[in-house]
Amino acid sequence: VVLDMLWLPAIAIVLLRVLVQAGNRRNIPLISLLVGMALVNLMFHLSMLGIVDLPALSCLHAQLALILMVVCVMAGRVVPMFTQNVTPGLTIKLSRRFELTVLSMTATALALWVLAAPAWLMLPISVMTAALHAIRLHQWQPQVTLTRPILWILHASYAWLPVGFAFLGLSQVGWLPSSLAVHAMGVGVVGGFIIGMITRTARGHTGRLLQVSRAEVLAYTLVMVATMVRVVLPAFQPVWTITAIKASAGLWSLAFAIYLWIYTPWLMQTRV
Repeated sequence: VVLDMLWLPAIAIVLLRVLVQAGNRRNIPLISLLVGMALVNLMFHLSMLGIVDLPALSCLHAQLALILMVVCVMAGRVVPMFTQNVTPGLTIKLSRRFELTVLSMTATALALWVLAAPAWLMLPISVMTAALHAIRLHQWQPQVTLTRPILWILHASYAWLPVGFAFLGLSQVGWLPSSLAVHAMGVGVVGGFIIGMITRTARGHTGRLLQVSRAEVLAYTLVMVATMVRVVLPAFQPVWTITAIKASAGLWSLAFAIYLWIYTPWLMQTRV
């Protein structure tokens, strides 16, 4: 518990130092999210130790909610920019009011979910949030990225966000288990953005072309298939849930093993 509790504050201190040295004050608010995650982590451990009367699962959901907010903010900055930069003639116009609406609705829906709000409130908020994210993704023109895997993985990962919120809403009326929404967001959104961003940034910072190999495309595909297996299969065949969990875990692990196999030598050498 002590080692686990030291991790997020240590990362916050390191990141704050880097941002201050670089004069990058725009991203300093991310520190508050890391601090919030550290506090939620503390509540989780206190709950597991029986010191506080809080559902441990709610703490885990709160942690996922904070990570999703980071993804929503950063995706809104980088995904349309990346897409526009490599597509001649493409202009993606983003409304600041719409962006703020998306983020505020997302924060509201996630907060209501963590606080176990009643179904009559959660259902419409979740469905509206899903619709807003679907509109946001449509504005980013995902169809132009089909021949660029390093881009389509980000769009494909984001697509699981409206799915996750829609499933979250449906779970409120008992049509689907809420775990499907959790894994659509955790495996699909977070996992997909991680594999997409760590390949892109590692290539860029080691001086390599932003053009991935077939092995990396396979890693992207495995994460997306892992999400489909974990989310879609149990939705239609609940009796296959345990099999789906095992298969999804295997596919997920293989995807990140491919990343380690390719990138570990690169990251242990000087920039080319």
